[in-house]
Amino acid sequence: MAQLLASLDALFASHPAGTLVDLGISPPTASASTADRAEEPAGSFHPFIVVEGNLGIPADVVEPLFRHAHAAFFLARARRRPALDGIPRFPYRRPGTHSGSNDDEDDAVAALLASASRALALINPELYTTWNVRRDLVLAGRIRAQEEVGLIDLILTRHPKRGTLWNYRTWLTEQLIAEARKATGESTSVAAILAHEWTVCTRACDRHRMNYNAWTHRLKLLAHVGDAATARGEVARVGVWLRRNVSDHSGFAYRLSAVGRLRELLIAERAAVAAAAADQRNAGEMDDEAVVGEEVRWAKGFVVEFAGHASAWNYLACTIWCEVERRGKASGWNTWTVQDVETAVFQQPLTDAVAAATTASGQVDIFLEIVAETYLAT
Repeated sequence: MAQLLASLDALFASHPAGTLVDLGISPPTASASTADRAEEPAGSFHPFIVVEGNLGIPADVVEPLFRHAHAAFFLARARRRPALDGIPRFPYRRPGTHSGSNDDEDDAVAALLASASRALALINPELYTTWNVRRDLVLAGRIRAQEEVGLIDLILTRHPKRGTLWNYRTWLTEQLIAEARKATGESTSVAAILAHEWTVCTRACDRHRMNYNAWTHRLKLLAHVGDAATARGEVARVGVWLRRNVSDHSGFAYRLSAVGRLRELLIAERAAVAAAAADQRNAGEMDDEAVVGEEVRWAKGFVVEFAGHASAWNYLACTIWCEVERRGKASGWNTWTVQDVETAVFQQPLTDAVAAATTASGQVDIFLEIVAETYLAT
């Protein structure tokens, strides 16, 4: 069975990170049984299929590959050297350095762990120990972080919602961003990393609706958005995606967080300009007001266009709450009634605004109830 693992290693050696774009299970091999062929001389058994960047693992190869990789993985873990002077048990020594007579053994253990854990991850990405070991290999320099991103990109095409996989990707992305900032001190590399992550998240959410884990990963990346233009572009991208996935509540929740990040960046940028000009006025007030008002208008248009979807109405209620919170009690919004909201947001009663959408009458009633009980005076 070692032939299967060797063949997979050779495949990844000939296809660098990013060249494999899709992962799937292909029909069983039509030749002799996998068990018989796996005993053939080294280099003669290649069951895996690659067509235009799409990797296929034959169905009859999955089980023997997993069994062999599992055994090899835990055997390699058992061969780790004991801790010395507080050094962790795993051979953290980076390639090219020397720490004693066991260097060759350390290299062999690390290579086997990298190979076996990759095979396990392709078949079952929910093995926590697999990702913990691969994290150690990344930290030790045994696996390049960029190559690891390519591997996760591939696995996500088949397993787009696995929480363990997204948690590991979040950690890995943080490492890449930290290295980019340390190496260049500029945001250009960080922007490229964020753009790639947004693309991968969008693809994963297209493959699996209500993909909470993907949206959570994307939400954590908002902290690394450093300018208002990038944040505004992200808000716009999510808006386009939501028009194709109107019922995805996770996407709406993320958009609200992205708008919040845009508010923060606009206020900070305006404050910096005002400070440089020695201006004592409230520098962020105008931009803050424009962002919230713009989002209320966007949500209003969205519910008129997609009046039968509860997610759109819930989002409109959230944007109204943001406006109420922003203006505060001193503005008098705490005394508004449902009729005031109808007039301010729609310039007409809500039932008239969506009269053409007869299926939305229930959503209108629910929305008015939410607004009346949660946000406004009764």
